[in-house]
Amino acid sequence: MSQRLTALTIAAIVTLTAGCGLGGGEQSQASKSIDTSGEISGEVSFQTWSLKTGFKDYFESLIKDFETKHPKVKINWVDQPADHYADKITSQITTKTLPDVINLPPEIAYSAAKAGALLDLRPSVSDLDDKYQKTALDAYSYSGVKGTYAFPWYLGTNVCFWNKELMSKGGLDPKKAPPKTLDELIEQAKILHDKTDGSVTLMSRKPEIMDFSFAGVKIMDDEQKKFVFNTPESVAILDKYVAAYKAGYMPKNILSSEYLGNSELFKKEQVAWTTAGGSFIAKVKESDPTLADKMVPSPNIGAAPLWAQGISVNAAAKNSAAALTFAAFVTNEENQVNFTTKTTAKGFFPGSKGKQSTDIFNSSDGTPAQDGPLMAWKALPEARIAAPPLWTDAMRMYLDQQIADALTEKISSKQALDNAVQKANSLLNY
Repeated sequence: MSQRLTALTIAAIVTLTAGCGLGGGEQSQASKSIDTSGEISGEVSFQTWSLKTGFKDYFESLIKDFETKHPKVKINWVDQPADHYADKITSQITTKTLPDVINLPPEIAYSAAKAGALLDLRPSVSDLDDKYQKTALDAYSYSGVKGTYAFPWYLGTNVCFWNKELMSKGGLDPKKAPPKTLDELIEQAKILHDKTDGSVTLMSRKPEIMDFSFAGVKIMDDEQKKFVFNTPESVAILDKYVAAYKAGYMPKNILSSEYLGNSELFKKEQVAWTTAGGSFIAKVKESDPTLADKMVPSPNIGAAPLWAQGISVNAAAKNSAAALTFAAFVTNEENQVNFTTKTTAKGFFPGSKGKQSTDIFNSSDGTPAQDGPLMAWKALPEARIAAPPLWTDAMRMYLDQQIADALTEKISSKQALDNAVQKANSLLNY
């Protein structure tokens, strides 16, 4: 599931938005108010994204429960494969076969909402703000598109994990003073490097779009028409990474095809720091208990990223009252807590909020394995999406290459960011 909470290529569905536009009819349909107070009936199609394996029993039980409560409603569940999901949504909108209730991440929901395909929940659901996490609602509320286009479902964020044994070789103690800023991270990376003659490194990843965004850099202009993140502030951030890489504070192979990612290097005990979801220690313990015993969590450095999935409603659903009622049922607190605690979705958190969620997630037994999820849970109220919904994999990959060229001083930090902005803007489709 975690792999599915990354940036996606959505150029195709953005192109669709340009082709169909958002005419008065679509706007009216998307913003209509639906009355769910009476008896509901009819068939409702429900689409999830690569969840059947491992979750089949959960969804069958969930659907049976709903149909028992609403005997005149029939839920038809279909699960789509993980690959090419954005393309599938594009095709479904184009052919007017979009399911009535759809599992969507924020970036695909944005494009579908711009195409007029999703229901704005605000006119029909008066207690959204009372029942759902604000940061998750914000993830489905977009600049230039009035409304909120999904019930927040399951959420994730990152915390830091440190190898206390490796850090102790440099005289560092992650329990007492874990870095809270990039400057502090680089300072500790220098100490560890110098005291171990470079045999142990702390940092092991290049900066990416979220590092600039979370430092307060504006990624797109206010009209969401172009990327503008090639600022002096961004150049200063990248310059710090360039200096750290040159000094040997990061493994040289992070720029090669052999690079497996910072969490894999951490699991191999080649570096002393990584970021991951709150349940990372528990997962590592299953395969490497010795390493798990060396791990110490701390809050994410800077802002925390938000990984989100939501449940949207087709604006053109035939049985709209039944569809909206089912979407709200899937995402009510009881069902969300069951999903995130009683299935293999453990490590994620409910997009709903309430006493039941707080009682379960806002606690720890004092062990590092339990402190990690607690830190992630506490970060959710301030966590946010790392990049605008128009940021695609193609843009990300180009920025990554430009940053690699900057780290090896083939080009300056300014040139790298100028190139990345120019390329990103050339890839925009309206």
